[in-house]
Amino acid sequence: MALGTKLGGCGTVEPEAGQRPAGSGSGTRARLEVAAVVATGGLHLVCTEIFHTNGLFILVAMVAWGTYVAMCFRKDRTVIKLWGFSKDNLGPTASASSIVASLAILAMAILASHRGSLSFHWHMVPLLLLYPVWGITQQFLILAVAARNLDRLGGGLQPPGLRYWIVSIISGVLFGIVHLPNVMLMAGTFLMGLVFTPLYLKWRNLWPLGIYHGWLGVFAYFWLFNRDPLVGLFGP
Repeated sequence: MALGTKLGGCGTVEPEAGQRPAGSGSGTRARLEVAAVVATGGLHLVCTEIFHTNGLFILVAMVAWGTYVAMCFRKDRTVIKLWGFSKDNLGPTASASSIVASLAILAMAILASHRGSLSFHWHMVPLLLLYPVWGITQQFLILAVAARNLDRLGGGLQPPGLRYWIVSIISGVLFGIVHLPNVMLMAGTFLMGLVFTPLYLKWRNLWPLGIYHGWLGVFAYFWLFNRDPLVGLFGP
């Protein structure tokens, strides 16, 4: 990545990793964005566990954050690349995440085979095409917004490797808590956050991470939870 400063979310100045944010406005913007991600996670719990309107939550979340992305892009077109929606470092990110995803799918297949739940339903085909859109959205929130800002706010913490792992643990915990009360799903999303976050902080590319998030989610729902997301999209 280039030396110097870059424009962060919606025109705030973002320093390179390892440097402190330039100015109080940058820190305030970072904290507000992290708080917005936490609020989105809280809304997810309310919608899914109390009102059982997962589909409505997904729609509202994607519209709300999509509007924010559009506003930021209108103000500064380089912010999309900064978040990780670019070709930069696509190769190494894809290679590393492919290894992680392959191991995860193999582990789920072995467990599902042992439990007698290893099967292929035709609903998996459209879900493997569509679910990555929601996976990219979630990884945008956890990585591009939360983890990136936490890394910025902790810029004075050295060495960078230690900071990356602290941010990764926090991201994993946040991602896991959002999936209460399913303990297995919490564990899986915690591990995803723990592994995907350092890959993002190293290479700053979201595409493979979001796509694999969607694919892993499809296999997990069918093989581990015996649930069809298409059937339960608008209900429990």
